[in-house]
Amino acid sequence: AVVSTQSTGMALAVVQPLAQMTGNRGVIFVVTSTDGQDGPTDASGAIVTQTSAAEAEEQGLDPAEHLKDNNSYRFFSRLNGEANLLKSGMTGTNLMDIVFIFIEN
Repeated sequence: AVVSTQSTGMALAVVQPLAQMTGNRGVIFVVTSTDGQDGPTDASGAIVTQTSAAEAEEQGLDPAEHLKDNNSYRFFSRLNGEANLLKSGMTGTNLMDIVFIFIEN
């Protein structure tokens, strides 16, 4: 099934740009939903690092193809054995989606 949701879709959209960043500062992009559910999936969001694109390539995954196919959940469910998917479980609080960008000092 093709599933691309707001949080995982946003995370997938930054996989390639993050990989292209240069410099010696590490960057981690985290997006999640406060209710613990991103659309009709069991995930609340995803984590992307500057190495996510290279890891995807090593695992035979094409971020651009999954983005074009609007299938972000499938991408993250296969990347690193689902390690980049956030699965918090339902929280009972549906306020918003939250984006964190961590930049190494």
